[in-house]
Order: sequence, then structure tokens, then C-alpha cells
Amino acid sequence: FGQNSLSLPPPPPSTSEVSSEEARLAGNTASLCGEVCSLYHDSMNSVIFNADSLNPYHLQAYLARDLPLPPPFQQPPACGVADNPRDEVQPNKRQFRAKTFLECPEVVNALATALNAAQDVKATRLLTTSHQFPRTPSTFTDDQDKHIKDTVRKLREGWVMRTSALINADLKTADQSTYNLGESSIPKHESKKNKLHLLLTRINYAMVQDLLDLTKTSLQDYAEYVESQCEGTVTVNSIADVECEYPSREKGDPPRLQPLFRMTVVSTPEKRVLNRAAVDEANRKIEEWQQTADEGEECPVTKVEPIEGRTFDYETPLVESVECVVEAFTKAIQECRNIRQAQNYVMERLFWPKPALIGAVTGVQEEDLNGVKKWKEGEAWIGALIAKITSNIQSALKPCETYLECFKQWEQFLNLDVDEYVSGLKHAVPNDEEYEEDQEPDAPSIQVDLGMLRKTLTSHVDAKSKIEEDIPAEAITAGACELNAFALRTELGDKHMQIINKILATHSEHILEFSDFLDSRYKSMMRELCKQPEDIEGTAALEEYIGNMTNDLKANQELIDEMRAMNSVLDEYFYRVEYSHFERQTSVALWPVKIGEQAEKAKEFCAAIRAKYLQAQIGEQEAFADSLNVLQEFALSFDQYTSLEVCEEAASKARDCMRQVEEAGEQARLFNAREILFEREVTDYQQLANIKKKFEPYFQLWDTADQWLSASAQWHSQSFVTLDAEQIETDANNYKNAIQKAFKFFDRNNLSDQSSIAKEIKDQVKAFEPYVPIIVALRNQGMRPRHWKQVGSALGLEDFEPDDDFTLTKLLELNPASQEELITKVSEAAAKEFNIEQTLDNMLTDWTGMELQIFPYRDTGTGVLKGVDEIQAILDEHVTMTQAMQFSAFKGPFEERIEAWNHKLFIIGEVLDKWLEVQRNWMYLQPIFESPDINKQLPAEGKKFATVNKNWCATVTAAKARPVVMEFCDDEKLLKKLSDSAVLLDQVQKGLNDYLETKRGVFARFYFLSNDDLLSILSESKDVMRVQPHFKKCFEAIDQVKFEPLEDVSELAITQMISPEKEIVPMMTPVDPIDKSVEVWMVEVEDMMRLSVRHVMHLAILDYAKQERTVWMQKWPSMCVLNGSQMYWTSETEALLKEKGEKGPPEMLEHQIEQLSAMVLLVRGDLPGAVRNQVGALAVIDVHARDVMIRLTKEKVSDISDFTWTSQLRYYWREEDGREDLFAQMVAADRKYGYEYLGNSFRLVITPLTDKCYLTLMGALQMILGGAPAGPAGTGKTETTKDLAKAVAMQCVVFNCSDGLDYQAMGKFFKGLASCGAWACFDE
Repeated sequence: FGQNSLSLPPPPPSTSEVSSEEARLAGNTASLCGEVCSLYHDSMNSVIFNADSLNPYHLQAYLARDLPLPPPFQQPPACGVADNPRDEVQPNKRQFRAKTFLECPEVVNALATALNAAQDVKATRLLTTSHQFPRTPSTFTDDQDKHIKDTVRKLREGWVMRTSALINADLKTADQSTYNLGESSIPKHESKKNKLHLLLTRINYAMVQDLLDLTKTSLQDYAEYVESQCEGTVTVNSIADVECEYPSREKGDPPRLQPLFRMTVVSTPEKRVLNRAAVDEANRKIEEWQQTADEGEECPVTKVEPIEGRTFDYETPLVESVECVVEAFTKAIQECRNIRQAQNYVMERLFWPKPALIGAVTGVQEEDLNGVKKWKEGEAWIGALIAKITSNIQSALKPCETYLECFKQWEQFLNLDVDEYVSGLKHAVPNDEEYEEDQEPDAPSIQVDLGMLRKTLTSHVDAKSKIEEDIPAEAITAGACELNAFALRTELGDKHMQIINKILATHSEHILEFSDFLDSRYKSMMRELCKQPEDIEGTAALEEYIGNMTNDLKANQELIDEMRAMNSVLDEYFYRVEYSHFERQTSVALWPVKIGEQAEKAKEFCAAIRAKYLQAQIGEQEAFADSLNVLQEFALSFDQYTSLEVCEEAASKARDCMRQVEEAGEQARLFNAREILFEREVTDYQQLANIKKKFEPYFQLWDTADQWLSASAQWHSQSFVTLDAEQIETDANNYKNAIQKAFKFFDRNNLSDQSSIAKEIKDQVKAFEPYVPIIVALRNQGMRPRHWKQVGSALGLEDFEPDDDFTLTKLLELNPASQEELITKVSEAAAKEFNIEQTLDNMLTDWTGMELQIFPYRDTGTGVLKGVDEIQAILDEHVTMTQAMQFSAFKGPFEERIEAWNHKLFIIGEVLDKWLEVQRNWMYLQPIFESPDINKQLPAEGKKFATVNKNWCATVTAAKARPVVMEFCDDEKLLKKLSDSAVLLDQVQKGLNDYLETKRGVFARFYFLSNDDLLSILSESKDVMRVQPHFKKCFEAIDQVKFEPLEDVSELAITQMISPEKEIVPMMTPVDPIDKSVEVWMVEVEDMMRLSVRHVMHLAILDYAKQERTVWMQKWPSMCVLNGSQMYWTSETEALLKEKGEKGPPEMLEHQIEQLSAMVLLVRGDLPGAVRNQVGALAVIDVHARDVMIRLTKEKVSDISDFTWTSQLRYYWREEDGREDLFAQMVAADRKYGYEYLGNSFRLVITPLTDKCYLTLMGALQMILGGAPAGPAGTGKTETTKDLAKAVAMQCVVFNCSDGLDYQAMGKFFKGLASCGAWACFDE
């Protein structure tokens, strides 16, 4: 009961104004008034308490607190006196107050506030139960999801959070010793004696019941909504005819809503099993048969193979439609389970590891011991509603299944492959006649049956029309669904049009082939007519061509008519073609006129030139007749040669005579051909034929005899080692055939002299013939002394091997024919061995000139090996070939050579492999151990590397002197030296890694550097000045430091930090790096950096209130200006909120606008570059602060606990653990400022998305979790993370990940993070 219901009397007047008696009376009066007020308060609270305790809704809550049962209700007496023993009032009063929180007016107000807020949300529904038009299932889901989210947000913000804020406001004036809103200890707060905890628990119980009522009512309304949409009967007669009958509606009933779903019939993009029912049935029968079948028995059921293809379905399958209705139901339940209790918002100072949620229905089934799923106690109604919804929606969708079956008639057409179908049509038949390469075809490549083509096209036009007639373009209502097949209607119709257009496009190409064929034929005719004959043959050919051209022109005209008929098909079906199509056909149609004109010109030319050629022919024939008589006398003069002694002379004249006979024959044939062209009688040159017949045997005799005698003499006298055995074999066979023909002629005509000559030559050739295979075998290129030794042994000779003086004559004297089989066998073996020998020689030749390419390496005085790819390729090829030779049956003579060669290749390969391994490690370690400091710190590894380096230099020097690979690399000692070097380098590498790990363990930021960078730092640590360039690799914004000598400190102390923008921050205490390891004094620099930044930050904050802001922002380092300004913005805003409530933000907004205006004037002036950067970064922060204040003003925020304010990044300078520090807060996150020096860097523009990222990441950090901003490339994920790190002054290491990142690299990285406390952003 509120205190304002009865105010206390005014205080008594001052004792200086009244007498002592009056003062006493006034005091007694005031005491009596106070007692009256107290009694009144007690009475009214008692009335409220008793009335509330009689409410069944709160009875259980009272009993749970061990309170006495409320007295039974009694009618008040008309009159009477009640006994009121005063000595029991105060004890009862104290006892009652100890057991209830209703004695406090603020608590009563808070309870009333909670009840009123609950009334405001009772009409709220989790799911929408109305719609204006049919929706797709996905849109239905989106609408329900949006409504659920909006409703839950309303419950969370408009109910729980608003109620919490009002309760907080009510309890602020309550006794804070009992109702401590600033409690920061959860155990104290949750104590059973804590009335505030009991009050919040009671409020939570009420909210649980309110939320349960709201959930149950919402789900029941939703189930009724679905049921009303699914009522009625639907009959599907056809695609265009669907009948619907609905229950009659009473007068006054609301009109029926539009159908619930809009279902669109489409074709499935993926393939499905079309005969699923048949396949499943066959498989079921097979399984039943297998259970009773005997072993070996044949299955009587035929297995049905699945037929895959596209089919028809709804854009959202019916199963998903049912699921979306049920999912909306279950999602509403799930979302209600994520609403936090009021205590999470009332108790602002408590950090809840796991925020308590308002109890809600779970909607989850649990399995009992038998594995049967059952609803939790009290939630069976959920299962009943889900079953009801599922049953209704499934019944309503059954007509949709029937409707879908109506489209099966087009399933085969849907799966038709258009290209395959069009290519399989038979109206166009290719011309299968084959032609020679240079022969022109006499018919087009395609013959088209226009009747069949028209029939095919008409069938598709009719089918398209039937589809448009059967499938309506408008949507059809079918109970709960509106069915629409317009997209499918269009798709099927378009597919028919696609087929028609493809057929016509192909037909158009056929027409062009026709026109090209005709154009080619006419151009060929024109070329023939334009020729200028140079003789009578050409003239006659042209005249003949003109005479035969009529038939060709007629055939071409028929083809032109056929082409025009083909074009008419395109016109009938309105197929559009390119303009070039008409041009090409018009050009063909004009050809007959051009050809006719050119033919007349050619006829006139031929008539004029024919007479001239005839006179020249007659004169040439007369001269040719005289020359034949002379030739006949010459041919018959060879009877005079009857002895081989004149063979050379006779052969020369015979060859000359044969040449004249062949020339005369060519001339005679030309004259005869021309006589035919001139239409004259053909002259018979029988005289020439007789001359050739009589002379030919003489020519064969003398020509063959001369060639044989010459060749035979040469073969026998020439050195045997120079003979061409293959040519001898060919020539001997030719001589044999020619002389045989000549001998038969002379013997048959009794010409004894010539016959005896032919017989003599024939016998010589025949006697030589058996020795030809022996000559071929012995002239094998593979014959070696060992082979000749075998041959000589067989012929009775020792150490036989032919030399330059050894001739065929000498060989024949040894009677080699007696050992022909042995000679052939030896020759074959020699050929195989020769092949192996040639391969070995070729491999050796390949290595000739192959040298190691040594190039100088930096300024080391030595070099490295490059360009080994070619060497490696040849090596691999030769190893393979050598291994193949090792398995050959003919390797015997070369076995040692093959083994030696194989060993040589092995050594070379091993040397090259070890060389490259040592070279790779040496190139990495050489610059490291070049430093004296590294050698001093790693003496054992330095000695090992020195040994390797000495060997390496010696090896490279030797390779330069002898660069030939076969000479230098075939060295087992070199291989041993390289192997030992590789082992030593591995040991050096391990020792180096261990050494670097110790350095990283001291200064953790070294973990973020590569080995090369760290070694560069360590190698230059002797001179601290040379470490200067490496600061930027270890610190966020320290580009360099200032070294200067200081008395009593160091001869070279670090006194200042300098950023890349040349901003300078002095060290609070100078750092002495002299006589210290680099990792040690780097740790000191890191610690002093933080202390110095904190010190300067504190000074800047103190200086803020002492001078104008525009002057102050130019005086201090950038990060101190940014965070100091934000700290004062936070404190000023909260002071105004506490003092003036919702009027505070507008006043703060005006103040900020004044600050921004002052900055604008400052920027317009002449500023140094560093200050301009600093002011620009501050402007970004101030603009965001202004936007925040605009939002606070619009939302009328009046309290610092409002979420709109607490969700901002705020800065506080406060004491903690005995030390003052800067802290950054954002909702429940409270982070100590990191003091990492950031330099004068720019800040990221803060957008609403940036705020959300900050809020998420800060919350994750508070709960010791990580964050993973996700989104497309270039949206600012990395920059946002880096900017948040700047906001709290933490080192942020951005690491670009790659495929080569392994667990060892990640382990090293995480060691660094865990050791130095930095943030990491794993990018890409």
C-alpha cells in the first residue's frame, strides 16, 4: 500500500517560536498522528493481504512460504467491539514483516506493475491466424516466422524488459538494505532470506503462468484456424474442373478466408524413379520368395529396373507443405523457451553465467524405459493439437495429389530429349553415295520429304493447342489450396515450340545446303564455259560440255523448284530467317540466265578455232609416217650382234632404240585422239606396234646382259666389307626374271646365236643365286670378331675376320653354302646383340656434353646447382632402359658393361638427390650462421654448419673445374660426403628450432614472426640500434624508438615510442637494453609501453576539464584523445540521465553538435598533417556518438540501465584492485583497457552492423569465447575485428590462412596468443 495515500502532518514549529509546554503538546500530537498513520497502514495492508491470500491463483505461492492458512471469510457484523490486545500487535507485526514482502509499498507497486503488464500481453498471439490471399508454403513459413519473432520480441522487450525497468524504478526508493538492486554477488542474492530474490521469484511464477496461458491459447487458435481452412469436400474431375463444397455458414458468421496455400504445379528439375511402385512391389515379392526359396532355385519374379526421369510435382512438395504448418507450431513453442526472467534485467550488477529463462512448455517427447515416446506431464494437449493439425492438413492436401496425377499424360513428353528427338526424325534422308576426293557430288547431301515434315510440324502445333486447352491459365480453388499450373502450361507449350523451331532451323539449314549445292554446280559450269582451249582436245571437250549441259540445266531447275517448295514450309509456320538466307536463294535463281549467255559465247569461240587446229594436224602426221620407216630399219639391225664381246655396244644402242619406240607410241596415240575429235578416220599405226614387238626381246637380252656382267664383276672384285647385301638381293632377282623372258623368245624363234647368249647369262645368274642369303647374313651390321670366329671355325679357318682385301671371290672359295644354317643362326644373334650395343652407345652419347650448371650464390664466394630437370629426365629414362636390358637373353657379351652402366646411373641419381637436399638446407642456414652472434649463441651447431660449409665450397669448386655429369657425379666418396652433410644439417636445423623456441618463450610476440624474421632480429641483437627496423613486426604501432644516453640510467636508453605517423609518446621510465638479450629488453619495452600509455591517458583525462576541447585534442596522443573523449561522453551522458531523465539525451545532443561544429571550424584552418589525422579519427567517433544520442532521444531513454544505452561501447575510469584504470563496457561485458600503443591511425566508420558485431564479440569475450564474423568477401569482417581491438587497445594479429597451414604452425600461433594475451583474426 503506497505511502502517498495518507500523508504525515507537518512538522512542529521551531522551539524558538513557542513555549516549552506548547512544544511538548505538539510533540505528543505528532506522535499520536504517527501512530494513527501506522495503524491505518497496517489495517489497509492487512485487508490487501487477506484479499490476495483468498485468491486461488496465489494460494500455492502463500503455502510454499510456510504462511498460516488465511482465515475463512466472514461477513462483517453489523456492529460490535473487537478485542485488540496491544501487547501482541508489535510482535505480530514484526513476525509478519519477516515472512512477507507486502509490507513495503514499493513492492506492492512492483507487483501491481507486473500484473498490469501481464494484462497488456494477454491478447497477443504467437501465430497469425488470418491472411488476405493464398501464399506459397515458403511464404507461409516466412510470415509465421516473422510473426513469431515479432511476438517474442514484444514479449521480451515490451513485457519482460519493460516490466523489469518499471520494477527497477519502483524499487529504487525502497529500503536498499532489504531490496538491494546493486547487489553484485549471486550467492547473496539467491539467499532464502533475501526478500528481493523472493519477490522476483514470485513475479517469475506469475510470468510463467501468463506465458503458459498465452502459448496454449495461441496454439489452440492456430489449430482452429488450420481446421477452418481445411473444411469442406473437394472433387477433382479434370485439370480444369475441380468442385468444392463447404459447410453452410450461419448469418453473422465471418466470411470464409481465401485458400491457405498457393500450390504451383511444376516439372521437377532433378530426375526421379518414375516406376517406383512397380520397383518396390517387385523387390517385395523377391524378398518374400528368398525367405522360402531353396538353394539354386531360380526366382520366378522378374526384377524391375528403375526408370529415371523428370516428372511433375508442386513447387513445394506436399510433404513439405504439411511440415511447414507443423513447424510453425513447434517453432512457436521453441521461441517461447528463450525469454529471460525479469531478474536478469532488474539485477544489473549481477553477471549471470547462464541467464535464467522463464519456464515455458517444452514441446518435447521423452522415451520411457520401453523406448516409447511420450509427452511430458501436462503437455499431452500439445500432441493432441499437432495430431489434429496434421490430420486436417493431410486430408486437405489429398485432392492435390489427385490433381497432380492428371498431369501424368505429359510425363513422357517432359522427358523427351529435344536434340535427340529432332536428330532422329526421318523426313530428311542423307545422300549416302560416295565420291572421290576431287569429284563433285551430283545431288544435294540431304533429301527432304516435305509431306512427312508437314505432318510432324502439324502434330506439335496441335499438341500445343491441346495443352493450352486442357491446362487453364487461371488458378483453381481446391479447398485449402489454390492450384496453379500456368508455369507448367507455358513450359510444355514452349517445349513444343522449341521442337518446331529446331525442326524448322534444321530445315532452314537444309535449304541453305541446297542453295550452296546449286551455287557450286552453277559456278562449276561457268568455269568450264569460260575456259580458253589451247588445242583441239580442249576445244572438243568444251563443245561436248556445251552439248551435254542441257540435261544438267534441267536437273538444276528441278532442284531450284524443290528448294522453293522447301522454303514454303518456313512461310507456312512463320519461321523467321536472316536476310542472307533470301540473298543466297535469289543468287541461285539467277544462275540459269547467266549460264545460257556464257554458253552462246563459248560456241562461237569453238567454231572459229577448230579449222586452224585441223590443218596443223595433217602436216604433223605426214612427217611422223616418214620417221617410222627410219625407226624400223634401226630396230631390225640388232640381228648382227651375236657375241657377248660386243655386249656393251649392243646394250647402248638397244637402250637408245627403245627410247625412240616409246616416244613414237606416245605421238601415235595423240594423233589418233585428235582424228576422233576432228571426226576423221582414225589412222592405224600397226607398223609401230610391229617394230616394238620384234625389238623388245633384243632390248631385254642386251640390257640385262650388260647390267649383270658389270654388277657381277663389281661384286666379286669389291671388298666384301663394303658390299650392300640388300641391293645385291634385289638386283639378282630382277636379272633372273628379265633374262628368262628373253631366253624363251629366242629359243622359240630358233635364233640360236641370241639364244645361246641368253642361256649363258641365265646360267651365271642361277649359279650365283644360292650365295645371296649367305651374303645377306654375313653383311649384318652386328657381326663382330666373336661371330666371325664362329663362322671361320665352321669353314675350317682360325681367327677368321674379313679385312679390306677379303672379296666375295675369296668367300665363295671357302664353300660357305655347306654351313648356311650355322651362318644364319650366328647372324640373327649378332643382330640382337648389335641392338643392345647400339642402345648402350646411344645412352652414352646422350650424356656427352651434359654438364652441371653452377651459378654464383649471392656474395658467398661459392655457388649453387640449377637446371637439373633435363639431367633428371634423361637419368630416369636411361635407368628404365638399362633395367630392361638386364632381362634380355642376348645380354651376355655386354653383361659387365650393363651392370657397370646401371651402377653408374644409380650413383649419379643418388648424388644429385643428396646434392639438392643439402643445397636446399644450406641455402636456408647459410645467412643465419653468417652472423657471429648466432654462432656465439649456438656454438655446437655453428661448428657443424662450418664443417658442412667447408665441404660444400670444396664440392662446388670441384664441380666448376669438372662440370661433366658423367665424370663428376660418378663418385661414391662424393655421395658419402653429401650424405654426411645432410645428417649434420638436420641436426643443425633441430638445434636452431630449439634455440628459437627458448627465445619465443621469453618474449611471446616472437611467436608471430617467421623463423627468418626472428633470426634476423637475433643476429643483430649485439647492436641494439640495428633492431630498430624490426619493432613494427612486434608491436601494433611502434615504428621505431628513440635511443639516447642518460646519466645514471644507461649509455643508450629507450626514451620514446614513435609511430609510423611520427607521433611520439615518451616512456614513463627509460628502458635500458645494454648488456641484455634482445628478448629480455623487448619484454621491458612491452611492459613500459603499457605503463606509459596508461600514464599519458590518465594525464589527458585529467587535462580534459581544464581547457577547451579543440585545444586539448591537439595536445595529446591520438588514442588518448579518442578514448579520453569517449570516457567523458559516457560520464556526461550518464550524469544527465540520472539528473534529468529523458530530458538528458536532448541536452547532450545539443552539446555534441556544438563540439562537432567547433571541430569543423578547426579542420577548416591550417592544421599539421598528424593533427588533421587525429581530428579525423575523433570526428568518426563523435559522429557515431551523436547518432547514438539521436537514438536515445527518439526512444526517450531516461535511465542508464536502458538497453539502448548499455548496448553502446562505454568507457569508465575507475579504481579496481587498488589501481585506477580505464574500462570498456558493453551490456554485461566489462573489459579492462589493454594500453597497446596504436599510434595516430584512422578509425573505422561505425555502422549499425558494426555495433552489432561489437556487441556480439564483446559478449563472447566476456564469456571467454571466440567470435567468427561471417559474410561475403569485402564486407569488412577483418577490419571490424581490428577496429574493435583498437577500441580496447589490444594487439590484434591478422593471420591469412592457406592450404599449407599445418597443426605445427597453428600450435606455434596459439602458444603466442596464450602467452601474450593478443587477439587473433584468422582470415580467409
